[in-house]
Amino acid sequence: MSAQAKTCTGLKSYDELKKKIGSFPKPKTEELTVENCKASMLESGLFQGYAALTSLYISGNDIPILKNGTFDGLTSLKYMYLNNNNIQILDNNLFKGLSKLCDLDLSCNKITKIPSGLFANFAMTTPGATLNLSNNQISEFEEDAIKCVTVLYGTFDLSNNCIKGCPTGLFVHQLIENFDLSGNNISSIEENAFERSNFRFLHLERNSISEIHPNAFNKLEIQSELHLSSNQIKLYPGIFKDIKGVHELYLDDNALTTLPKNTFQGLSHLDTLSLNKNKLTLEKEGLETLANVEYLHVEDNNLSEIKPGTFTCLKNLRNLNLAYNNFTNLKPNTFWQASSEADKTFFFVLSLHHSNIETITPGAFEGVDRVEDLQLYGNRLNKAHPDAFKGLSYIGLVNLQNNELENGELLLTLPPCRQVQLGGNKKLSGGVQPNDLGIKDIEMIGFTRTCHRWNKDEGKYKLDEYYIEPNVAPN
Repeated sequence: MSAQAKTCTGLKSYDELKKKIGSFPKPKTEELTVENCKASMLESGLFQGYAALTSLYISGNDIPILKNGTFDGLTSLKYMYLNNNNIQILDNNLFKGLSKLCDLDLSCNKITKIPSGLFANFAMTTPGATLNLSNNQISEFEEDAIKCVTVLYGTFDLSNNCIKGCPTGLFVHQLIENFDLSGNNISSIEENAFERSNFRFLHLERNSISEIHPNAFNKLEIQSELHLSSNQIKLYPGIFKDIKGVHELYLDDNALTTLPKNTFQGLSHLDTLSLNKNKLTLEKEGLETLANVEYLHVEDNNLSEIKPGTFTCLKNLRNLNLAYNNFTNLKPNTFWQASSEADKTFFFVLSLHHSNIETITPGAFEGVDRVEDLQLYGNRLNKAHPDAFKGLSYIGLVNLQNNELENGELLLTLPPCRQVQLGGNKKLSGGVQPNDLGIKDIEMIGFTRTCHRWNKDEGKYKLDEYYIEPNVAPN
């Protein structure tokens, strides 16, 4: 091992550790590791003389208290990892003088309280900086303890602790790229909880949030994503009105049953909305302020139908995920209601897999001009009405794997397609011969073990012996 990196592993006492650390060439050591040593403390001045040290790894030890002065003299330190040490108490000036620190990991300890002044000298302006306090037992912050973390161009991770709330004034005046409060015990977000703060990503999923004050997000800027999944949130008109810059909003698994009118008022930049694993009944009024949304996820909501016109306000919707629902029958105008040809839409991805679909009623796709990726696998389709796909001018890929199709008649109902996947339809058994059906507008037809490609020169389908269709496993 070079003089720049030194390791202390498996030492049986603090005296042995102290002797070992003292034996290294301090001015030349840039990286030091102390792991799995039987040392219950680290004395003040233990690392004196290590002025060139940039990385310090201390993990797998049993050090309940870290006192002021422990890290004195480490003026060049950039990376400090103190995870998995059973740490319970941190003195308030523990990190004083570590002005170059850009990565501090205190995760997986038993810390219960953050003392005031602990991060007083921190200004983690290096891109990708990390302050990791996840997987502790933190429930209390002394006054101004968090306010000191004013700038962090990376991640501030407080996930999986015991934080009970977001009271007024706790997380204010902060510029943090990724702020993670997921997996705590937060039940409410109070007024001005994040006042004058600026986050790119705010994670509040996996809490117990049921109440969000009307001014909870007042004077808060979220540049990209707000994660509120796996809570018990009660929606109301204007709940998100103050976070106009958010681009992605995640509300999965909140037992939501309806979307009140104007719930998403003010979210003019929102392009992704995720509502998976709820109990929603979709209504046009709940979606009418989402004109710029491109990605809408409503997977696993036990939806049995969608009323005509539900999505007509979503003018930019291009990716619609309705998988794992209970439609049985896709009814007319399920996806759009166009008053003229000019109003017809198109989808990059339309996902309807594993939704118990048995029938596609003529007109189900009316108002939709084309779909690049139509996912119908894992349903119960047996046959199709001749006009089942009426209105569609083109489908890139239609995946019909693992249905109950008995013959190739459905292929005759499709518009021009680049590829059709039929693997897993057990009753087909590879017995369908595309050339016998008079099909010309499908470039590739795949079965469980065979694939047929349209040959323009010969004017017929030819077996592709080298292509094996990727199969979707039955659910």
